[in-house]
Amino acid sequence: MARTLIVMALLLVPLGASAQQRKFFLTKDAVSATQATKACGPGFHMAATFELVDAGALRYDTTKGMTVADSGSGPPVGAQGWIHSGTGSPAWSCNGWTDRAEKNTGSVLFFAIEPVKGPSTQFSLVSCQGERSAWCIED
Repeated sequence: MARTLIVMALLLVPLGASAQQRKFFLTKDAVSATQATKACGPGFHMAATFELVDAGALRYDTTKGMTVADSGSGPPVGAQGWIHSGTGSPAWSCNGWTDRAEKNTGSVLFFAIEPVKGPSTQFSLVSCQGERSAWCIED
């Protein structure tokens, strides 16, 4: 009986927010589109757009991720990173992240701040040529 009460009491104690939040980051190093899905390292994977829509429910990993002078504990503003679109369309994923051709496009996400609207998450298609960071999220 006493054990049951202890277990029930432990279940009622909420976990701290940081224990529940998945970590995410933007890689410090830029990679080609063909390396984007391999850029995150153990315990993380290249994020999909809808995994980062509510970044406030996540915790930015400043030790693994890119930071700028005024980042605080959050992601850098304006820095583009490769991201899975979730569409299944080769036109949105550099042909399944296998193509670096200039004529093809892939998805990037970046956080923006607008003077009147405030912070927002922006999504765009860019040429597969060149290198960009990649958005990563904890498995």
